[in-house]
Amino acid sequence: MIRVTAVHPDSLAAELGLREGTEHLSVNGRELGDLLDWEFTPADAALLPLIRPPSRERTQFVLQHP
Repeated sequence: MIRVTAVHPDSLAAELGLREGTEHLSVNGRELGDLLDWEFTPADAALLPLIRPPSRERTQFVLQHP
């Protein structure tokens, strides 16, 4: 799991509503243990991150590559 510590106001993360305390649990079904797990995620046609905002409700996003 990766915990967000800050979100730049003009970023995609801010646009998606992510905020400090959000937890990234997995991407494309692969559990995230640390930032390296995210860095080595294959660049598939779509990324499917599973996150848990501070409200504790899990949310799945679909991010498409152009």
